[in-house]
Amino acid sequence: DIDPKLTEVDYTKIKPTKIFAIDVFEHIPKNEIRKTLKNFKKSQFILITAIPTENWFWRKSRKMMGLSETVKDHITPLKEIIKILEEELTWVRQVNFLGITHIAKWKN
Repeated sequence: DIDPKLTEVDYTKIKPTKIFAIDVFEHIPKNEIRKTLKNFKKSQFILITAIPTENWFWRKSRKMMGLSETVKDHITPLKEIIKILEEELTWVRQVNFLGITHIAKWKN
């Protein structure tokens, strides 16, 4: 968690080589995404992201599963997340899984 009071791990002091952010960044404000990435950039790492596209197919898939079409706590859209990642890291490769999830590999 980005709030130190909610976790036992101080992410500002560890130096991971691989980070997996699966359905995470859409829940975090843009400035916190950037701040978190800058904290980790002190060491070399690979970042794997999975971010919902929230496109028409994604919304209808959720509806078919009995869920709401939108998620209220998704505060940062995919395009804004990608923009931040492109500014802070180097894109390696990506795949769009069934058009509902944008999966990518990044390095710093």
